[in-house]
Amino acid sequence: METPGGEYPENAHPDIAYQLWKILHQAGEEMDPMVKFAVDLKSEVEKRPSLSLREHLTDKLSNLKKDEKELLGQIEVKSYAREKLATEMKKLDATLKQLDEKKKVLRAHQKYTDNCLKDLTRKESVLKLDIIQTTGTASAGAADEGSQQQRFQQQHQSQQQMQQNIHPENPPPPVVDAIPHQRASTSPVGYDTAAPQSDARRIDAVIWHLQNVRDQEVQRCLSDFETYCASVDEAPWEPGTYTHWVRCTHGLLQHLGGALPYLQAHILRCLIEIVKRWNNNTQCGRGKPDGEPSIIDVFSQNKALEHFVKLLHSVNIEVKADVAVLVTTLTTDLALKDAFGHVGGIHALVAILKQSNSEFVLEKALTCVWHLAMSDTNKTAIREAGGLVAIVDLLHTENDVILENATIALGYLTRDDSNKVAIRKCNGLEKLIATLYYPSESIQSKAAGALWNCASNTENKVVIRQLGSIAALIDLLSSRNESVQENAAGGLWNCAVDTENKRLVRELGGLQPLIQLLSSPVESVVENASGTLWNCAAVGENRIAIRKLGGLDPLLKLLLAHNENIQENAAGAIRNCAINDQNKIALKELRGLHLFIDLLDRTKYSVLEKLTSTLWICSINNDNKHVIRECNGFTKLLKVLDHENFSIKEKALGILRNCSTLAENRQALIKCNAITKLVEILNGPPEKLTSGMREYAAATLWHVARDDKVTARNAGAIQVLTKLLSDKTDSVVENAAGSLLSLTLNTDNRDHVREIGGIEALVRCLTSGNYFILENVAGALKNCTSNNEKNQNLLRELQAIPRIISLLKCGNENVVREAALCLKNLAQNDENNELIGKCQGVSELVHLVETSQSESIRKVATFSLSTLSKNPGNKALIPPNHPNY
Repeated sequence: METPGGEYPENAHPDIAYQLWKILHQAGEEMDPMVKFAVDLKSEVEKRPSLSLREHLTDKLSNLKKDEKELLGQIEVKSYAREKLATEMKKLDATLKQLDEKKKVLRAHQKYTDNCLKDLTRKESVLKLDIIQTTGTASAGAADEGSQQQRFQQQHQSQQQMQQNIHPENPPPPVVDAIPHQRASTSPVGYDTAAPQSDARRIDAVIWHLQNVRDQEVQRCLSDFETYCASVDEAPWEPGTYTHWVRCTHGLLQHLGGALPYLQAHILRCLIEIVKRWNNNTQCGRGKPDGEPSIIDVFSQNKALEHFVKLLHSVNIEVKADVAVLVTTLTTDLALKDAFGHVGGIHALVAILKQSNSEFVLEKALTCVWHLAMSDTNKTAIREAGGLVAIVDLLHTENDVILENATIALGYLTRDDSNKVAIRKCNGLEKLIATLYYPSESIQSKAAGALWNCASNTENKVVIRQLGSIAALIDLLSSRNESVQENAAGGLWNCAVDTENKRLVRELGGLQPLIQLLSSPVESVVENASGTLWNCAAVGENRIAIRKLGGLDPLLKLLLAHNENIQENAAGAIRNCAINDQNKIALKELRGLHLFIDLLDRTKYSVLEKLTSTLWICSINNDNKHVIRECNGFTKLLKVLDHENFSIKEKALGILRNCSTLAENRQALIKCNAITKLVEILNGPPEKLTSGMREYAAATLWHVARDDKVTARNAGAIQVLTKLLSDKTDSVVENAAGSLLSLTLNTDNRDHVREIGGIEALVRCLTSGNYFILENVAGALKNCTSNNEKNQNLLRELQAIPRIISLLKCGNENVVREAALCLKNLAQNDENNELIGKCQGVSELVHLVETSQSESIRKVATFSLSTLSKNPGNKALIPPNHPNY
């Protein structure tokens, strides 16, 4: 069949795929895309003829799906951009509408101000609040219930005007529901009574003006009062004026419900100023007078929180904004934060975040939300009300104030574990990471802080890495803003708990800037950077990189920092780095070991634990063992053994165990009375001894006993080691038996072991299945029976000989050797010699000589047979061709 690309033999692929190929070619020019598909397919078949057409189609389908996925991704990005643009257009329209409304209000105010200026030519300020001078005598301008225009028209009616005007020296008492009028109380001794009386009259005048039926005059009154409150230098809640401020607060709250929206805004702003003064008062430690309600009581009596929730649904944007500010100012107390959430305040604020087009309102609402989010209860309530999603959606804004408040809110909310999960599920991590690139250091800092919180969740660590956040956080480490550095390093600290993230920090060049931040003058930056390095140093490649980048020296210097958290982080990083053999050498060259020893007796336990751990690791190196001795390390380590922390004591014993392998160190330890200290520890209460402590103490005694077996016996070492033979931990029994193996090389110690019941304890250990234990036990019994008839007889009486013979069948060469030599010593006793033969001991030894692949085993077995052959009965058991026959 002729095709645009040539011929295709029909017998090449006799399957359904070939039929498809034929159909596509027959389509001809009428189906150009299909023809192109067939041509491309044929080309691929020719390139890889080993594959069937079905396999080619499968590969092609897979590639097409990948292309489709990439295309869908591009479509999603473009669609998101289009939606964002549409949102911005809506916001722009709303902003233009608001500006137009403000223009109308501004022009009305201009006209009103012009009228007021004309009125002032009459040298009369009708609504001015400072109606009382501070001279001590009453004097004030008149306050009129009628409008200015009415007064101008009725100037000739003096009698009516006198009825309408209030005489300056007889102001009317303020009328407040359920609150009886009280004149300003006399100030206590030491207070100037003139100023409080003046302030009290000002405050009471506001309450009177609130009863005015003229909204414009009420507005003027509240505006002036707001200015007055803001100008008060000292806290207004002084003893002489306290009751007046309480009465004023009651009046404002009661008038709030029935006022028009623009008056509500003024009242709210007055309340804001009052609450600010109260906050200042409490911060200064000035309590309320006895018997008087607090500001919280005043708001509670008027059910203010419930009313504030209603006002958050107002159509007036200024009212919404002012309520949010008032709630923010008022809810400094945790109980009030929770109370506002309980009355529905959270849901009302979240509704604003979801629906409002006013950036001004959004700013204030977000500020209020993040203040409320300081309460753990509200963190949950905000999430359940959909607030977390609403705040995440606001991260796409270009308004700096909104964006900053949104990131602050997320910073508080993500301290809750459930919110960390929720923000991941609503794709909030992706938007939060994008905010890291926003050109504002303050916003970058807040976003990095929120991400720091989120990264404490295990799954979030993985998602953050997949979204490319590690690189973004590393970039922020080079910021000039110290807050950005702090939060970026904090985020990396949490992320670096994940092993893959540890590696990625190195691969992306993050270790170098982290090391540079160790020299920052800001402690919080240093703390987070050192903490991140601590985590990163858990990976082998990172330990090498930290050394090569010069990180060990600054970390060592941080051990002397005043901040204990920094000390601990640095100690942790150094400990991890010390696992690398080259780093052990580098730390010695940097005099790190000298520093560790010097700090042993003057640092807190968490740092001490890491220093002892580091010394333990470093003491694997023989050169470091010498350094520890040379800088008086043994004396300080023995003092550390008095520490109450089990982990620290265990590590100190581990260091002594490692160092005691050197002959020079053993002598130094003996001079420091280490044997006595070790015995003292092992004689301590069992509940205060970990298995590690028992193991390392016994091991150290084992090493030291090589050079001084007498001091160990006199210090009671044999008794405590004998007790340890009954320990449930194999490693403890192994080292105890090893110590006795060494100590029983001394003739007097062999008798001492028998006298304190050590032989019986050793025999009981012969049933162990641990080869190391069996080797040391058999060796100790070998020593005890050397030229000691009493011990030889005791082993026979304890029926230990059959058990020792059974060890000859053990597959461990060291155990077999020690058992054979022990039988040799036992055979020096005639009764034992005969008993060994009867228990098949001779036969087993002969078998070893004939079959063992180890020359050493054959040799010791021959020695044992030589001793046993002195018994005629045993000699008869030895083959005639055997050398010992």
